[in-house]
Amino acid sequence: MRVIDGDISVGGDGKIVMVEGTERIKQELALWLLEPLGTDPVYPKFGADLWTYIGAPAFEDNLMAIRTEVTRVVNNYIAAQNERIAQDKQSMSNEEFLQCWTDYDIVTSISSINVSQTETDVRVIVSLSTAADTEVTVEQTI
Repeated sequence: MRVIDGDISVGGDGKIVMVEGTERIKQELALWLLEPLGTDPVYPKFGADLWTYIGAPAFEDNLMAIRTEVTRVVNNYIAAQNERIAQDKQSMSNEEFLQCWTDYDIVTSISSINVSQTETDVRVIVSLSTAADTEVTVEQTI
């Protein structure tokens, strides 16, 4: 489901707007980075501790800690995605599975994670590779 400003997006026809492919990955990973760690009782690894760095000086050790936290979150996101794929393969027909998961929806690896300081914020840029051999870039400001 497409989320805009924290709300589920509904189209002009009244149906929920779905998001897929690289946009799905961007939205899901952004939610993982923005949500405080531990807020999901079903998947306790969901979320990040990035909020603890808001207002902290952007010293090199803090930037490295942020990069480490982002790496942990991205690896957890990939692991959770792999778990969902395995569950869906077991519980869905082949046709249903292929409607839910395309090669553009599946992250295969982390290409890079960059953390840099701007004048007032810390900028995080995550580049991922998909099973379709495309690159997805997720940018987040802290």
